[in-house]
Amino acid sequence: MWCHQTHTDSPRSSHRIPRVLLPSYTGYLAPDPGTPTFTTVLHRSGFKLFCGQIDALAFLPLGDIPAGMTSLCDNTPDGADELLSYFDRTYVTGSYRRAQPGHGQIGIRVKRIIPLYPPAVWNVHEATLAGEPRTNNQCEGWNNRFTHLIGYSH
Repeated sequence: MWCHQTHTDSPRSSHRIPRVLLPSYTGYLAPDPGTPTFTTVLHRSGFKLFCGQIDALAFLPLGDIPAGMTSLCDNTPDGADELLSYFDRTYVTGSYRRAQPGHGQIGIRVKRIIPLYPPAVWNVHEATLAGEPRTNNQCEGWNNRFTHLIGYSH
């Protein structure tokens, strides 16, 4: 939990890994009808740049991602707190939940829940330096050709 942690999920969350292994937050939609619209948030000063900075975490060395998240938390524009909290829970730190105390124990216990997609899954720093592909487009192309070949979507 780096900064303003909330416990609501983004309406755009899914359980599939996007093409670049990171969601594109420039298309983030406001979750509540009472919040500003997508167009308003996107054009707000600094928001689009901030979304690019979130995406740029993928290019940092793995050991520098915590410092990158700290910098993002310190410079979060208005309206981006929930977005950054979602990203942190899902892609960086994970979350925490209350756990039942053991028999005879007093106090509150918490259990760490690892992120759904930890940084080792989506980080492309080493792949970029090695000149390797940073996306899974080649897999999608193969799958598309295979689907057309057999005439059935699997």
